[in-house]
Amino acid sequence: MGDSFKFTISGEIDKRGHPDFEKEDWKNPDFVFHVPGIHARNTVVCEVKGKINCEISKDFETLLSFVNKYDYQAGIFILYNHKLEDLKDNFTELDEKFKKADGANRIYIVTIPSQGRLEKHIILNEI
Repeated sequence: MGDSFKFTISGEIDKRGHPDFEKEDWKNPDFVFHVPGIHARNTVVCEVKGKINCEISKDFETLLSFVNKYDYQAGIFILYNHKLEDLKDNFTELDEKFKKADGANRIYIVTIPSQGRLEKHIILNEI
């Protein structure tokens, strides 16, 4: 990304015991794009799933928490091996709980239904 890219991409950062995070937010997102040690440059928090299951709720809670409370500019939820319609059809909590949540307009959903083929993306509050 060149010398001008000033962010670090970190995977599975353990937030347990972090003094700036509330105990209920001690979560480990799959990836964060940030400058370690300062919240002012928190950029993107990312969760990745290959299955549609109950853990998706936890992922959306994590994304919304980091965006709303810890100054991340956006959240990205990547679902591979599925189309967006699969997510809509099999995960009804999207409409009920997450679509109307504070910060839902800064959570992007990206689906990759087959290897190497990006389907599309949508913002959580527009799903």
